[in-house]
Amino acid sequence: MAREAVPVMKRQPIYQGDTSKQAMALMFTVDWGEEHLSAILDTLREYQVKATFFPTGQWASRHPNLLKRIADEGHEIGNHGYSHPHPDKLSVEENKNKRDIKEGEKIISKITGVRPRLYSPPYGECNPKVLTAAQELGYKLIMWTINPGDYLPGTRGEDILNTVLSKKEPGALVLLHPVAPTAKILPTLIQELQKNGYNPIPVSELLPKWGMGSGEAEEACSIFNMVMCLAPNRGRGSSGGERSFGPPHGSLYRTGALCQGALHPPSSRQHHQAR
Repeated sequence: MAREAVPVMKRQPIYQGDTSKQAMALMFTVDWGEEHLSAILDTLREYQVKATFFPTGQWASRHPNLLKRIADEGHEIGNHGYSHPHPDKLSVEENKNKRDIKEGEKIISKITGVRPRLYSPPYGECNPKVLTAAQELGYKLIMWTINPGDYLPGTRGEDILNTVLSKKEPGALVLLHPVAPTAKILPTLIQELQKNGYNPIPVSELLPKWGMGSGEAEEACSIFNMVMCLAPNRGRGSSGGERSFGPPHGSLYRTGALCQGALHPPSSRQHHQAR
């Protein structure tokens, strides 16, 4: 029997903000790579760019001073869970996934003084159990539209730069990690984005421009906790690493929809280090 089609809310219009400013977001997931974070933060400060960081609770507990610096410098901090498990394998009924999210939240809140409201699931896993857990805890579950694969072995800074610039669009969310190639190419990437009229802003500031912040969209968001999921088009960079990209016209899923089939995040094989 054919599988029932997944309900999808098309991203129409794709972007509701001022296209002359072409806002987009840089989001860093952090469970390792702390040795590169100071350089990344220095670059963001130099170019007056605010990003969104999604640390795990276990990383935050090991590096509270780095997390506090991220917060003190005005960057947004979301939640990447506590121990970086595979969320799809955790049971909502047993509260395992909830416990992982809540433990990460507890540590991040204690260090920064602010409770996070955005959740980026490890490995990009977002089956209905994950969506339900995030919704019941009051989170917006955040995915991405551009994944340059900076965590893949052999990835060069030029690969990251070329991927982001070739896939850029107003409203894009760019997934990055604190790795050496990203730290090295970040100044050039920001310069090129700004040269092309792009203004990197935190994820929460971008959501209203997706129609997720006011009026009917705000009501829909509170009811369905709308989730952005990736529909990858796979390609290979010059380093041979496999990368996945969000489509020019991605989709918004409502809570309870499946992130699988025709529209799904990268597999854990592709994303084994995407922390």
